[in-house]
Amino acid sequence: MRLFETLFVLATLIFLFLPHQRLARGTFITVAILLLLAILHVAIEGARWQLIPAYFVAVIWLLYVVTKVEIPAWLGWGGAIGGLLLCVIAFALGTLFPIIELKPLTGEYAVGTANYLVVDEERPEIYSDDPNDVRRLNMQIWYPAELNGEPRAPYIPNLEVGGSALANVFNFPSFLLNHTRLIKTRSYVEPTVAQGAPFPILFFSHGLSGIRTQNMQQVEALVSHGYIVVATDHVYAAAYTVYPGGEAVTYDRQRVIRWDTPNEIPDAQRLVSEWSADLSTLLREIETFNADSSHRLYGAFNFSQIGVFGHSTGGGTSFEFCYREARCSAAFGLDPWVVPTSDEAIQTGLSNPIAIMRAPVELSELNRSRRETLWANSGNAIEIEVAQTEHFDFTDFKRLSPLLESVGLVGSIDANEIDEMMTTYLLDFFNYHLRGWEGVLLFADSAEFPEATVRRK
Repeated sequence: MRLFETLFVLATLIFLFLPHQRLARGTFITVAILLLLAILHVAIEGARWQLIPAYFVAVIWLLYVVTKVEIPAWLGWGGAIGGLLLCVIAFALGTLFPIIELKPLTGEYAVGTANYLVVDEERPEIYSDDPNDVRRLNMQIWYPAELNGEPRAPYIPNLEVGGSALANVFNFPSFLLNHTRLIKTRSYVEPTVAQGAPFPILFFSHGLSGIRTQNMQQVEALVSHGYIVVATDHVYAAAYTVYPGGEAVTYDRQRVIRWDTPNEIPDAQRLVSEWSADLSTLLREIETFNADSSHRLYGAFNFSQIGVFGHSTGGGTSFEFCYREARCSAAFGLDPWVVPTSDEAIQTGLSNPIAIMRAPVELSELNRSRRETLWANSGNAIEIEVAQTEHFDFTDFKRLSPLLESVGLVGSIDANEIDEMMTTYLLDFFNYHLRGWEGVLLFADSAEFPEATVRRK
């Protein structure tokens, strides 16, 4: 619960049980206090559906006080007790579905972001019903910036589609995540590029039914330390994609992977092949930006320093892309699903450094076996097993609701701790392998992260 909404609910509760005589003498003051708290809450923090029961109680209380309607004592006490229950419900809902608060940035740079539609005429859209479709990608780029009053970027783009699509991923009612419109990112829309270019490039690949902003904590932190991060929603396998003009495509699992059939693994490997090709498409596109003197991002990219990271299927994609793309220097998988990574990449291994950060519970025995084979066949590898974690701990989604732990989607590790761990290891890994800086955590265990068990090769 945020500051002003907490004060508003508490004030409503207190005023409900004020003695009638004291309430009559202090009508102006109590009404003024409640209205002031309501205005501060809505103006600074923003109203949200979780507090509707408390809003209802406050309105009824204000009408009662202002109109000075006489009611029987039993009805007054009954109303107060009912108001108490509604305020408790509002407080519980506000706590169970909080507004995610991203941690302050630690790097020297502010974060800018820009969105582009990328159309790859050379790639047929294999998941479309239209045989003439080609692959269209919404690309988002985050970059070190110099701010000049630009507005903040939304945490979940196109929330009118994205809120219900994400809720469906977790089997929540469609309206349940509408309050995520109030999450404040640290990114600003289309400012100028900061001094210090060109900057190293990191590609990010989300998980199956995820979105490109699902690891905003890490993306913005990396950019604040002087990286450019490039990502897309892998259309048809992302939770949703909304193209300029409003056309929307949501995740259809039967279209993407025919689960529990002999086709499951070939479908999954075809998917990661497409996702890896998506990142290659983005790479070609930013090359044109970098060479165009009229473009906002002209000269911003350092193509001799390229890395990739991703979560789940995006982790498997990261290894596939870095295996295929000669200019990729390092790949990092967050609880990666490597069943879809090609047999060629698994059996050959990566010559460039890889890192794996994972939960103790395996996604599957097959995934464990293929990950161990990738590890054995790669020349330079680090693995970090993090105690008390589950699969979605390695995203921002852990912060959506404490209910996710009760259903086993996230573990008991503190959200701030796992965020700090992911950011620190990612930064250390890419600083060392792309920039040649000292890598403290790569070679020594850290007392700062006792949950981490590190294996090196």
